[in-house]
Amino acid sequence: MGSYVYQLKDERGRAIYGLADAINKAELKRRIRHDNFYFIAAHPFNEQKILRKKVNQEALLVFTHRLASLIDSGIPIMTAMHILWRQTEDKNLQLVISHMRNRLEQGSKISEALDDFPAVFPSLYRAMVGIAEKTGGLAVVLRQLVAHLEY
Repeated sequence: MGSYVYQLKDERGRAIYGLADAINKAELKRRIRHDNFYFIAAHPFNEQKILRKKVNQEALLVFTHRLASLIDSGIPIMTAMHILWRQTEDKNLQLVISHMRNRLEQGSKISEALDDFPAVFPSLYRAMVGIAEKTGGLAVVLRQLVAHLEY
């Protein structure tokens, strides 16, 4: 089984990128055909290269703010991650979110998925989310992180 970076187009023609494991491109194309996306391309990738991706501070701030709002609204984490994946404009962040979604689908905690990206999520960010998972109040902690990232 190989790992692929894939590109889709949504109904408005906007490019969306993601990560997935598949036996080959044909199987990948069959698996990800959903939600009015049009398959454009898929390329094998080096997972270690993806895990070292960086995201600018503004994109991280917007991601954190939107995730806090979605969680605070009672939206399940998997649905929230799908919404964020579709909404983000930053290709690197789309790949990060896609990887995180895959990890969550496999049963990982969100803090474990964040730990895969130390170049994106600072250690304080990852630690606070980990504590929030154990104690509850993820939305509250995310709002605190938004305030921290704004300064």
